[in-house]
Amino acid sequence: IMAASTVDIPAIVLSGGPMLDGWHEGELVGSGTVIWRSRRKLAAGEIDEEEFLRRACDSAPSAGHCNTMGTASTMNAVAEALGLSLPGCAAIPAPYRERGQIAYETGRRIVDMAYEDLRPSRILTRDSFLNAIRVVSAIGGSSNAQPHIVAMARHAGVEIRSGDWTEFGYDIPLLVDCQPAGRFLGERFHRAGGVPAVLNELAGAGLLATDCLTVTGRTIGENIAGRAATDREVIRP
Repeated sequence: IMAASTVDIPAIVLSGGPMLDGWHEGELVGSGTVIWRSRRKLAAGEIDEEEFLRRACDSAPSAGHCNTMGTASTMNAVAEALGLSLPGCAAIPAPYRERGQIAYETGRRIVDMAYEDLRPSRILTRDSFLNAIRVVSAIGGSSNAQPHIVAMARHAGVEIRSGDWTEFGYDIPLLVDCQPAGRFLGERFHRAGGVPAVLNELAGAGLLATDCLTVTGRTIGENIAGRAATDREVIRP
């Protein structure tokens, strides 16, 4: 996104998607959380190295990036919140049929964007970055989002101040119940409605700038119309 902003030619984000949910002895285990927990147990002598590796493998059952709300899932959500990826792209698990379909649609769309000369400079505005800050708060996103968002904004020529996180992000409630801040993982987050459902919740509460342009050629408000969450355990109202 920084590179796309710098050259300012039509660009679109396609992510690879998270792994399927990991399970270990009947318990949901995220690909980051289980490592932190098991490393402590290994150091304390409570498990051996073979068990450590078994837990690590159980937490990473398929192709894809980390299935928790770590840096990868967070930054893909940020790209979608900024309007730089197709609606729903961020959370589709890597092995799902829909991942291949959205890859195809992304390829078709970037060709049209080139003809339309729809550039990042028309999409990446201060309001779109403030939307991204709100989304990071709502999803319980990685702390790595802060330096990344500031860096992207600088490349886009948009001023994002440290105080913006307090002013626009601090009072946003944690809507997504996803590890490590919650209980569930990426696969169920996708099935619950993913980023469009979170954006829909924020918009309904008047906490989203819905007139921001996106790569679809429509506004973010138009993109998320009717995209309500389907699992209220995972995405709270």
